[in-house]
Amino acid sequence: MESLLDYDKNTEGILSINSFRAKVEPLTRHPDYDSYYNEIFFEKTYAFQVKDGVYDPEESGIKHLGNIPATDENLESIFYGSLINIFSRIEEHELTQITNFSGDKNSDEYRALLFNSISSLPIDPIDSNTLEKM
Repeated sequence: MESLLDYDKNTEGILSINSFRAKVEPLTRHPDYDSYYNEIFFEKTYAFQVKDGVYDPEESGIKHLGNIPATDENLESIFYGSLINIFSRIEEHELTQITNFSGDKNSDEYRALLFNSISSLPIDPIDSNTLEKM
């Protein structure tokens, strides 16, 4: 699972930072703040970030990335890169199961469904048409 947490390496297409930013940014808008997404969502907020400007592996919890310069761009890249890696692991039929899950989305059953869908490489990955509809 550690390999899912990484920088965004995609620059084009549906699985790219620009594509995800365009989809996610409107969902994070707060009616009382014009620039909520840009100024708060990836803002450096902890004293240790400002103090030395680096997330060390202990602070970030992502040991395999080493020291991460605490910039908005790096935080955004890791956020979207991780989302892209996760979506790249989900198969079409798994997405249908996740989307149609009718139980408690905080339940162990739902978490197991999500975990199992991203635990292996997909045989039948989600296609770009399906992702466009999301």
